[in-house]
Amino acid sequence: MKPANYQVDASQFIFERDSSMLFARMGTGKTLTYLLAMQDWIETGAAKRVLVVAPLRVAKHVWMSEADKWSIPLTMTVCTGDMSAKWQRQAVEAKTDVLVCNVEMAGKIVRDGTHGCDAIVFDELSRWRNGTGKRMKEMRALTRQGFGIKSGGTGTPAPNGLTSLYGMAATVGLDMFGRNYDKWRRQYFWPEDFEQRRWLPFQNTPNELADIIRPWTYVLEDSAVELPPVVRPPIEIDLPDTLRAQYDDFRKTSVLSDHEIVAGNNGVLRGKLRQMASGFVYSNAGDPVGLDPFRLDAIEELIDDLNGQPVIVAYEFREQLAMMLRRWPGLPWMGGGSTGDEATIAAWNAGKLPVMALHPASAGHGLNLQAGGNSIIWWQRPDDLELYDQTIARLRRRGQADDRVYSYELEARDTIDQAVARAAVGKVATQDGLWASLRR
Repeated sequence: MKPANYQVDASQFIFERDSSMLFARMGTGKTLTYLLAMQDWIETGAAKRVLVVAPLRVAKHVWMSEADKWSIPLTMTVCTGDMSAKWQRQAVEAKTDVLVCNVEMAGKIVRDGTHGCDAIVFDELSRWRNGTGKRMKEMRALTRQGFGIKSGGTGTPAPNGLTSLYGMAATVGLDMFGRNYDKWRRQYFWPEDFEQRRWLPFQNTPNELADIIRPWTYVLEDSAVELPPVVRPPIEIDLPDTLRAQYDDFRKTSVLSDHEIVAGNNGVLRGKLRQMASGFVYSNAGDPVGLDPFRLDAIEELIDDLNGQPVIVAYEFREQLAMMLRRWPGLPWMGGGSTGDEATIAAWNAGKLPVMALHPASAGHGLNLQAGGNSIIWWQRPDDLELYDQTIARLRRRGQADDRVYSYELEARDTIDQAVARAAVGKVATQDGLWASLRR
């Protein structure tokens, strides 16, 4: 299999610019696109060494395997925070073409100054979207010196609104939005609420911002690559009677008297209502309190209905994972604290795992899981559109053998689940609007 024409075109676009962004739907092969651009940088002398900053599991499991898969003639070392100081130092000081590190190690490596890199690639640029975030400000300051080439790619350029563009553009050295985030935001957005927590774009903001970033942004046309459609069968479930009474009472009073749980503000109330709709709740001391396993029962029924077809179960809270492990001891899982992820990924892609649990925040970016199956069950749909899209994209990728990807999204009636689903519609519309504006 050869690189697709659009990957070659995108890599050339990146190669020709000192600062750039790549917006391409998840699963379309951004890693290979950057490997081709990096090969050109190294072979032409445009860069001596490239630093790749990626999510932890992507840094450990994706970049080297993709280079081997496509026979890209680049030498590569990996430096992550879970390695010993000795191995970290050896990776940084090695005379390789590419140094791959995880996000948390990036600042340390750049500050140290012994890496020898003069080009930097941000794998999943949307992680740097916070326009006032410490991570973005630090990396912006660090890379202004010594990095002549800066680029980053993402499949979710506006996961939580168009304000994400400021941080991403600044991270790759594009300063056309200015140095003052608040001034920029007030120019293109207006505060919807008195506390100015939610900002909405003015009518022409999508077009104006698209015009500004277009010269430095490669946007992959949807028609350039065929990915299987996502089928989302509606899975509505009802809270059991006792849990329904507890949920409604807690929503009204913010007090769950049977367990001495109190929600001190609306944010805490919202979070605990999500937990209750999931079948448990964390106490004020942080201990899980089981309420009803109805949701786990529904997941088990879905797994049985799939009749042995491999399926991923996406969970959000550690107690959800604990509930699954109590019911299915030995269940393979990936997320915070998991070990042996490389072996788990290999077993999944070999079709040896009928069920695997996965946490979107820990394993939602970059991993290639399309060989192992085409179905995912959501314990609960997450608030974050990026986590949702990225997790589905582990299956909806080039190389997916099935002609459909199925996303089974459990939604409890008359609960906060439905509010999350409604909010997602607006986020999808905003992001799709940006794609459309960039393609004008």
